[in-house]
Amino acid sequence: LQNHRKQIIKVFTDYNLNKRFDLYEMGKEPELNTKKFDAEKHTQKLDDFKWFIFQKVKPPSEKVLYSDQFLVDAIKLFTSLYPVYCFCISPDPLKELERFEESMGIPL
Repeated sequence: LQNHRKQIIKVFTDYNLNKRFDLYEMGKEPELNTKKFDAEKHTQKLDDFKWFIFQKVKPPSEKVLYSDQFLVDAIKLFTSLYPVYCFCISPDPLKELERFEESMGIPL
């Protein structure tokens, strides 16, 4: 991740991901590190973690888990985070990101 800091910041900006997710460091229990993660301000925090997750909490009043909208919301969520995931899974994340954008399109 350290080698691609500028590209990660660009992905968060281009895909409108800043301030949409909370950052948790994973250990025995997930620990909230940063509310409303903003890549321009917080990307360096990822350097200190072996495992981390981005989480978006839905208020219980939305009852999304029990609705027919759950699958649609889950697909949108995972698709929106896939560009970040490219930096975690690939030895060449920019090539993986390019493949994703070719198949899914570039955000407007």
